[in-house]
Amino acid sequence: MLSIAGGLLLATGGISIARSPEHEVIYSLGAPQRFCAGDSCTIALRLELGNTGTAVQETVRVRLRRAPLEQASLPVTIRNFGKVDRPVAVTEDEETREYDLGRLEPQKRVEIAVTYWRKAGEPAPAWEDVFVAIDPGRGDARPGYPAGVLFLRMLHAFFGWL
Repeated sequence: MLSIAGGLLLATGGISIARSPEHEVIYSLGAPQRFCAGDSCTIALRLELGNTGTAVQETVRVRLRRAPLEQASLPVTIRNFGKVDRPVAVTEDEETREYDLGRLEPQKRVEIAVTYWRKAGEPAPAWEDVFVAIDPGRGDARPGYPAGVLFLRMLHAFFGWL
């Protein structure tokens, strides 16, 4: 159990576990997943973000580069942590596409997925090519592991007094 907690602590990237800020969004740019059959490959990019603060975020905006999104094989999917499609407002300019996720309750997570089809060995965009920024309405957006941060804060709340 301690090794799991230690691993999650390292994955949180120095984010405080003992204190929960009022306004905080943590996000993780997942490693690309490549699934190939014959000479065709599907490449999936997944971004997970969570409101790890104690207050509601009235609006959270995710900005991605438009050009790599236009090469995607499927429309970008945005779900309340992989379960239910989340309605979003989309705006664009020449360089970026912005997804306004709207209100995000504390301890809630959202998953954004981009899918590409390529021939085996052909490169697909990575998050470094796609991701621009996450703009929470208040507080900071920081890279980390949202599920791990929430889990470790829960453990601290229950067992921190020991």
